[in-house]
Amino acid sequence: FGNNDGDTFLLSTIAAKYRHVTLHGHMAELELGGRRIAINHYPDISRPLALSGLYDAVFSGHDHKRYQEQPGKTLWANPGEIMGRFGSPSFGLYETEPGTFRHVDVTTPAR
Repeated sequence: FGNNDGDTFLLSTIAAKYRHVTLHGHMAELELGGRRIAINHYPDISRPLALSGLYDAVFSGHDHKRYQEQPGKTLWANPGEIMGRFGSPSFGLYETEPGTFRHVDVTTPAR
């Protein structure tokens, strides 16, 4: 969850009705493709996770800023913002093999 998710109890209740939906709450710890991955909305929480060296990759959001750093062996990245409110719309693509991340720009039609 992040700072704009509203009623997290209601979100969780509705999501529980669908087998294909998984809400991880405030923190997700996943193992995908042999990689340990952590996800937290807030950079002030995700950065220490990246610095801990416990994960192959850590992702965050909140500040809408695109970045990609490599503190030690761990990738720490923010995909930016899909809406494009404060910058160019983008998302992130992490490939577990070979463990690479890239920002993907979303082009929008001219108005």
